[in-house]
Amino acid sequence: MRERKTHDSCVALLTLFDDHGIEALLPRCGVIEIAAVATRLADQSISENICREVEMSFTLIPEEHLFSTAKNIALIEGCPGFDTYFLAISEQNRIPLFTDDQGMHRICERRNVPSWLVRDMDLESFKANLP
Repeated sequence: MRERKTHDSCVALLTLFDDHGIEALLPRCGVIEIAAVATRLADQSISENICREVEMSFTLIPEEHLFSTAKNIALIEGCPGFDTYFLAISEQNRIPLFTDDQGMHRICERRNVPSWLVRDMDLESFKANLP
């Protein structure tokens, strides 16, 4: 139930970004994470379609552009490797991180990286504060 609500919130958030011309960044390795999760939940064909959609919808940032910051985050925080790349994008670009991972959200707070815990977002309030 919570996963479905989070999914719906993410779809609404991405639509909102698109409607307002807000670029969504994703580490290229995030496509691998998405492929693995989608394949576990569905089948390979659906997973491939999801990955294609992600690749068209997000600006993919190569890992080599994030490596130094991601390594620094990993050494200090000890968080999972994929997480460090998401955090590195936010930290390097001074943009908020949207996550449904409470642990990642807490790391953002410690590092003064703006973040939104998707499960707790009020999309109407968020939308009202967009430029």
